[in-house]
Amino acid sequence: VISGSSSGRTSVELWNLEKRTKVATLGTFPVAQFVPGRILFSADSKKIFVSVQNQLHGIHIWSASGQKLKFIPFTDDIISMSLHQNESIAVGATFKSQVVVIDLNTGRVLRTMSGHKGHITSVDRLDENHAVSVSYKRDDTGPFIIWDIRTGAKVATVNDKISSINQVAVNPKTGALALALNTFGNLGNPATLVVYGP
Repeated sequence: VISGSSSGRTSVELWNLEKRTKVATLGTFPVAQFVPGRILFSADSKKIFVSVQNQLHGIHIWSASGQKLKFIPFTDDIISMSLHQNESIAVGATFKSQVVVIDLNTGRVLRTMSGHKGHITSVDRLDENHAVSVSYKRDDTGPFIIWDIRTGAKVATVNDKISSINQVAVNPKTGALALALNTFGNLGNPATLVVYGP
């Protein structure tokens, strides 16, 4: 799946990379309404989950054939998300510095967690019951927070005082965390990759 904008509109498209052909256009929206945060496939590749910023903020779900299955609205931009518990739970990272746990079957917000100072740029899945989030702003709690999504409790962080974290990724086999750092507003400045864990 790719997303791009042209003439003030955002398109979300499914492509076959081997054949270099477009399979389906999932949706086209004005940029003021729809800017994708993170795009994820289900494990069986039959569903596509998109976290969204701007007026249509929330989580949008399509089938791989292009049919819109569900829209779960939320009160804030969901910049990033991860999927848990057989894709029945999403953990969203919001512009207002909160991590939210959403039941994808009912659309209900199960819990909201706070701890970052700046808006959260990325969240990723550690395992079925844990997620890790990062913020762009230097944070006294450290560059990342690991959450127990069942209780909302903070599980771990580190004391490194680093900032401008754009992305977090978890190695599903080892649990190692990779943090991508950059300087916002200064394209062309060098980026840094920091890795924690085994």
